[in-house]
Amino acid sequence: MRTGWYLQTSGTTADLAGVAFRRDGRVGVAVGAGGTIVRTADAGASWAARTSGTTSDLRDVWFASDAIVYAVGAGGTLMRSADAGATWSDRKSTRLNSSHLVTSYAVFCLKKK
Repeated sequence: MRTGWYLQTSGTTADLAGVAFRRDGRVGVAVGAGGTIVRTADAGASWAARTSGTTSDLRDVWFASDAIVYAVGAGGTLMRSADAGATWSDRKSTRLNSSHLVTSYAVFCLKKK
């Protein structure tokens, strides 16, 4: 694995807003405009588009565990993956009010830790 900063190709032309890696440093997910989600399983050497099921802009992503990943976005969008970002589902039943998204996101993170 290379260290330091270097240019990577994401495989998408969409603007990306958030990126997170699993503790092993190999599996990572990036999210962005129009519901874009890309995933790597080789520490960023290659990225593959994943189907998000939303057209909302996604703004941040984090690993709650090695398998559970959450992404949040515009309009209170909350996405969840149970397989390290390979597949995604929209958590409509837990959709947040967009005016409370940042606060809810912070509380949710604290609760999960």
